[in-house]
Amino acid sequence: MGDALKKILQTQALCSLVHILVLSKCPHPASVTMMVVERLRRDATKVIYEILTLGLDGASKTHIIYKANLSFQLAEKYTFFLIKKGLLKTEKDPEGLTRYWLTERGIRLLKLLRDVEQELGDFFIRSPSSETASHGPI
Repeated sequence: MGDALKKILQTQALCSLVHILVLSKCPHPASVTMMVVERLRRDATKVIYEILTLGLDGASKTHIIYKANLSFQLAEKYTFFLIKKGLLKTEKDPEGLTRYWLTERGIRLLKLLRDVEQELGDFFIRSPSSETASHGPI
């Protein structure tokens, strides 16, 4: 089954669950719906995985914001943290634009995170940034 079809089916399943909860007059449909939606949100590890994946090719902050679907503030927070931990480094390209690159330590962590993702299989919903680079050089 293709990834696009899986995403459609997952979305349809969520919509069906919400629809059933509302029709069944569940006493707290909004709270149950919020629990389901919160489970679909990315955790910090997933965001870090996506940023590290983007760092393989030297991503600009704008690229990270768009591809990882982050606000400017969150992109700042995560890139600062990853630099501080020695997982990302910054370099200026010939045009003077700051690019974020993986360090050796960042490459090792990305390999480990990919191994975990593969081991857990379809439990997690793939994001566009992890799908485009999931078969990269690591």
